[in-house]
Amino acid sequence: VVGEGLAKANLNRGSLKKIWGEFLALLRLLKAWASGSYRAIPWQSIVWVVAALLYFLNPIDAIPDILPGGFIDDIAVLTLVINRIRSDLDKFLSWEKSHESGGEPPQER
Repeated sequence: VVGEGLAKANLNRGSLKKIWGEFLALLRLLKAWASGSYRAIPWQSIVWVVAALLYFLNPIDAIPDILPGGFIDDIAVLTLVINRIRSDLDKFLSWEKSHESGGEPPQER
């Protein structure tokens, strides 16, 4: 899912420019969670992230992606999820930053 999401996002980067950094953070969060390197996040937040990515990957949704403006609904869903899990995403970004500098992974919540 992460690889497919990134591929589709790269093809449509212009449409996602306002949330690009946060979108990439969602992908990294999901990848870190799936690999087991980051588990300090409620399962509900992971469900939100997976649901948003699946919606983004589905070309046939509220506004089909092939139509002009077809990514408006995808952006709305991603923005909703980003805002919904904001504190968890911020914690992940802090962990990611400390992990890059050799910090220990947090415990599962």
